[in-house]
Amino acid sequence: MSKSVSVGLFYKHPLGDVGSLAAKVPFLPKTLANLVYLTTGLTVEQALANKVDAVSGKGLSTNDFTNDEKTKLSSLQNYTHPDSASGGNKTSGLYKITTDKHGHISTAVAVEKSDITALGIPASDTTYETGNATTPGITKLYTATGSNTDGAMTQAATKSALDDKVPASRKVNNKALSADITLDATDVSAVPTTRKVNNKALSADITLDAADVSAVPTTRKVNNKALSADVTLSAADVSAVPTSRKVNNKALSADITLTASDVSAYSKTQIDGMLNGLIFSVNSDGILEVTYSN
Repeated sequence: MSKSVSVGLFYKHPLGDVGSLAAKVPFLPKTLANLVYLTTGLTVEQALANKVDAVSGKGLSTNDFTNDEKTKLSSLQNYTHPDSASGGNKTSGLYKITTDKHGHISTAVAVEKSDITALGIPASDTTYETGNATTPGITKLYTATGSNTDGAMTQAATKSALDDKVPASRKVNNKALSADITLDATDVSAVPTTRKVNNKALSADITLDAADVSAVPTTRKVNNKALSADVTLSAADVSAVPTSRKVNNKALSADITLTASDVSAYSKTQIDGMLNGLIFSVNSDGILEVTYSN
């Protein structure tokens, strides 16, 4: 390999560094083939032939790769899985197998009925009876609620049954449903049926009349005047004389006693005086005759 490069060759003079030989010695050769290292006697071309080109990002390992390791790698081949000792491929089915120390199948024998019964599995078909609350067996599925003891409800039946139930968190008049509830009249802001109105029980509708409340019915009248409103009676309504009425100019606010003079009449005394000396007789003709005797 030959390369054209610019080389500055230097050397150490016993008296000190005298600089570049190329600048001091104009007759030095200009090619690598003719350049010689002053210390080794090799040409530059020979020295470069024993070197490895530097690759960016890679470095030289300090672990030496030996000839023994190279020989070992050269002897390696692709791995081929050994054939099964049981005779190769098996058709689908149930087999008893054994393996060697490497985990390879060494034998594969079809399972027989005796192998199954040896595990405790019955040799004949097993018939299962329907179970109940005390005997295990097949569980029936019912699609509705009931009282049977040999099955369970389906999810749909269970959901349907639960949909009609009241959640335990529900309350009645603020009383929890965790136990039986007994409500009284006060719980529902009501009056108990034992309560009475004017001595009449509230077990049914009550109709009170005037007599029940010691009252006068509105149909009652006073001197033919209805009690639907206040009643004011006059003397005429009770066939009476008003107190403003007078008798011979005497008020009726009290008992009245009239004299002969109150009625423009003679008193008994006056009449007796006027009759004193009068003689009354009947003549032969039957006529009353009055004579005065003094």
